[in-house]
Amino acid sequence: MSKPQHREILKIVAANVGLTAIWAAVAVAQLPRLPEKIAVHFSGTTPDNFGDPVTYIAGITGMAVLLSAFMCFSFYAVPPAPRNFHIHGGLTLAITSFLGFVTLYSLWIQRDLTDPAQAQFAPAWLLLGVIIAAGFFLLGRALINPAAYSGAASKTSATTSIPSLSVPPTAQVIWIGSGQTHWAVGMLMIVTSIGAMVLSYFVDSILTMVIGVITLVIALLILRVAVTITDKGIRWALGGIIAKTIPWPEITGVELVTVSPGDYGGWGYRFNGESTAILLRGGPGIKISRRSTRPLVITVDDAEAAVQAANFYLTNNSHAS
Repeated sequence: MSKPQHREILKIVAANVGLTAIWAAVAVAQLPRLPEKIAVHFSGTTPDNFGDPVTYIAGITGMAVLLSAFMCFSFYAVPPAPRNFHIHGGLTLAITSFLGFVTLYSLWIQRDLTDPAQAQFAPAWLLLGVIIAAGFFLLGRALINPAAYSGAASKTSATTSIPSLSVPPTAQVIWIGSGQTHWAVGMLMIVTSIGAMVLSYFVDSILTMVIGVITLVIALLILRVAVTITDKGIRWALGGIIAKTIPWPEITGVELVTVSPGDYGGWGYRFNGESTAILLRGGPGIKISRRSTRPLVITVDDAEAAVQAANFYLTNNSHAS
């Protein structure tokens, strides 16, 4: 990770921490005007669960911090393309601001009440939360300097080390590349996951919250796949968490293919009757034929160069296969 990229990521981290601290401080300031027990969950417009206000504020603040930390970690583990980075940064601020709005509104409607059961949650107010989140989305985009991040990314791609791939220091890197999902797909999954978690606030369902968290994790994992070809084999990594190296003795050939999400029933880590695929978008990819199991297809930028590099190594190092 180069210094310009690190600096741009720190801007988003600092903005998220600062925003969370501000709305958490405002929430704490409301404590003297809140009843001893407050409504912490609403079924539609009426409260159906009550709890300690300090615990409630701490829990929502902790959720905001964890979500922001997870999003920011994804920037380091799987750096998005320069054209998408400002979108992800803006989305991170939007999520934090929306959680803050929901928290502050739920406290505001309970100020000076003796009986928190009288509180009424008006879903229409969520529209204001969406507008505020949209404003912070634009702010997050404005904080990013695309030129600095883009220049850093181009320099990084020319090096022989990608931290997220955990390439052994003794390995000789032959080719480095990556593939990105379309920004709209990643954003749709992230927004859907946040929507599910917000919905769980009004519909008493742990399952809805779990689905939201799982969807968010999956979305962050499939934003980008990193691929490197070394003298040890072909290594791929998703999210800097899931990674595997296919050693050369296991590889019988590498070819250029063109695939679409419809071939495998969607995006992500997919299967069909003939092969496995890491499919983040439609278009060119590499097909790695293996001796002991089905072929693996990975959609990656500049797939033709990857195929040429892999086959050149196979041809000139017959002992590898």
